[in-house]
Amino acid sequence: LWELVQNDNPLSDAIDDPDAPLDGLLNTLFRPAQPTTLTAEDFVHAADHLATVSAVLATQPAPPPGTNVLIHGPPGGGKSELARLIAARIGRDAWEIATADGDGDAYGQRGLWTSYAVAQLVLGRTSQSLLIIDEAGALLECENDGFFFMRRPPKSGSTKGWLNQMIETAALPTVWIVNHLDAIDAAHLRRMDYI
Repeated sequence: LWELVQNDNPLSDAIDDPDAPLDGLLNTLFRPAQPTTLTAEDFVHAADHLATVSAVLATQPAPPPGTNVLIHGPPGGGKSELARLIAARIGRDAWEIATADGDGDAYGQRGLWTSYAVAQLVLGRTSQSLLIIDEAGALLECENDGFFFMRRPPKSGSTKGWLNQMIETAALPTVWIVNHLDAIDAAHLRRMDYI
């Protein structure tokens, strides 16, 4: 984990500061999700999917390790609200991965990996949490040259293998949210319980 963190300046700076409060450090990585503003009635077009995903994630006392759901669709379609609604329906605390730092600069792939790994480590100890990763394409995509049909596998097999292992063994059930399925690595798609 330190290999990921040491090259992430805002995070490594916070870790190196012995006076930094722990909650401030963790808020740079993940935070409680905002309550949903929508209801199941807003998703009648996806009622069957909502019921199935809720059943997959509601396994008691907790879903088995490596439980993952992928929600996809065009921007502005309510995917994040749907994920929050699912968490509320199954009685789990929803947590979201931070996608940008305090200055509003988007985290790159390494920053997102760090946030995901630390969230799994810290929150995975509780059985009532659900992790939501919005804009997850940066983690799950194949590399491409600008066109989906020209995609190629990641340069580092170890990075892809690491993420596959994290997806398969994660203690915390996770909802991954992407806009397009076309660019998602097939190896990652195979590890989703429901798409």
